[in-house]
Order: sequence, then structure tokens, then C-alpha cells
Amino acid sequence: MGTTEMILTTDYNDENKLIIVRKSGVSFIRLESIIFMETSQRCTRIITNTEDYYTHQSLKDIGRELPDEFFRAHKSYIVNMHQIKDIELFANCTFSVEFYGSSEKAYMTKKRLEEMLTKWRD
Repeated sequence: MGTTEMILTTDYNDENKLIIVRKSGVSFIRLESIIFMETSQRCTRIITNTEDYYTHQSLKDIGRELPDEFFRAHKSYIVNMHQIKDIELFANCTFSVEFYGSSEKAYMTKKRLEEMLTKWRD
């Protein structure tokens, strides 16, 4: 499925890719292929159109490397706003985020939804 790595960075000449350096090699992930990222038990999963990648880098650290189309939707999720298909109420103040070309879902707080809508309007 995915890979485990040591470093995640975009500090190089191609700003359209994330680089994951692993013990066994290097993965170059096109930013436009990233659907969303989620963290669970100190592991971050990067979900793309074609495969999942795994890192021990925190969402906070990854978020510093990403351009504006990536949005921190929840403490456990960063979403690619260009990949969002639908946002539906899931629970009291939580929304379920659906994406184009994926059956996987992320979650967004009501406060973050309001922030994202304001950002989109600007």
C-alpha cells in the first residue's frame, strides 16, 4: 500500500511536489494528486488519486510546506480544497467531506467550515 519514510519536504526547486525520503528510496507526490491527509496514532496518511503514503511527520509540519489550496479542516485532517465534492452535516458541529474520485471521507468542524467558506469568497 504505502511507504514509511524519514523526511517530508518541499524544500527544492519544484514547488508542485512533496518529497518523501524513505530508507529504501524517495517518493515524489504531485500536489494536485493529493486528496487529503489524516493523522492517527502519530502516523499521517497522505491519500492521493492512485495510492496512500505514510509518514511520521505531523500535520502541522506538513501544513507549513503546502500551498493555499490545502486547508486544515480539523485537528486530524488537511484537505485539498480543489478535490472537495460535497460537505454534509455529520454530527452536532462536525461535517463529513466527500471528494471527487474517492470513497474516503474527511471531517471538518463547523468553525473550520466557516473559515474555509470565507477563504473561498476572498
